[in-house]
Formats: sequence, C-alpha cells, structure tokens
Amino acid sequence: IIIMRLISLRETSAALWIARFVVAGLTIDAVVTRIKTVMALRRKWQRNTTFPFLKSVQWRRELAKHSNRELFAFFSSSTGGVTKDPTLMGMPIDDHAIVRGHAVFDTVTLCGGRLYRLEVHLQRLLKSAEAARLRLPFGDEPEHNMHRMREAIESACIVADRVDADVRFWLSAGTGNLGITPAGCTPTFYVLVFGGLP
Repeated sequence: IIIMRLISLRETSAALWIARFVVAGLTIDAVVTRIKTVMALRRKWQRNTTFPFLKSVQWRRELAKHSNRELFAFFSSSTGGVTKDPTLMGMPIDDHAIVRGHAVFDTVTLCGGRLYRLEVHLQRLLKSAEAARLRLPFGDEPEHNMHRMREAIESACIVADRVDADVRFWLSAGTGNLGITPAGCTPTFYVLVFGGLP
C-alpha cells in the first residue's frame, strides 16, 4: 500500500527504496522509520544547502542565460545527429576529454561556404589521435573515419546555415567510466560550428 501510494505521488525513487528494504527482509515499521529519517534529512538539506537542486527545465533555463550566442550547431557521434540548441552543446561529464583530458582537437575555417584545407586538418587530427593512443569512432579504418568525420563536419555546417564560421572538432576517448584508463569507453567525435574566434 505504501509503495502504491508513493508511486501515485510520483515518488517512484522512494517506492523503489521501499521495495529494496522489503526484499532485504526489513519489517514495514523499519521501512517507515527509514523513510521518515530520509525525508527529514532531505528537508534539512533543502533548507541548509547553498546551491539549490535544479530540475532539468530550470537547469536548461540557467544554461541559456550564459550560453554564447555565437554557437551555431553541434554534432556528436554519440547521438549521431546535429543540434542547434546551445544548452545541448556539450560533452557528457564522464567523457574522457573531461575526465582525463584524453582527446585531440583541430579547427578549420568555413569561408564563403568552403571548408579551408579540411583534408589536411583531418589528417593531422588522425595523426594526433594515433600519438595519443585514441581509438577511432567509426571503426578501425582511418580512411573510413576521415570520410565519416568529413560528413559530420559538413552536416554540422549545413545545419548551422552559415557561409562563414569557425569549425572545431574533437576526437575523444569517449564516455564509459570516471577512471584513469579508457577501458570500456566508446570513442566519440564532436563538431562545433561557431563564430567569433579572435
């Protein structure tokens, strides 16, 4: 009954905890006591915390206040697509570009609708990736990766709807863990079309 009531109140996480306690062999009285303790702590923390808990809508609203207006489009091989929403232009917190700085990047200029020396930049990126011992995101074949990366960059430029911009791209060990090695990580390619480079 308690579980069903919490689910109806949209307290599904509490309902899951109750189910775990019951499965662990705790009596209903012990479960209720634990829930009361947790809820009292939650109320105390909400009153005493310096920084508030933000729901996803609030989080995105706050990010939008600080986002650079010169961010035009972003591609991630994790999603396989391009977005124009600046609040979605980011790497996951467990991406090894953030966790360990295990990534390489390059920047190319989009001028008059043409990407200046893109092949040279992509070749340099692949050499840097090899030196950094990064796995490639689109299989093991370098030529195939260059082709797919070129497609991703061109797609981001088309979505950005600009003829003049800067295009930065990263190859990361990717997401998968917060450890010191990229074991189990999925290599990821990111592209950002933006303006305003000094």
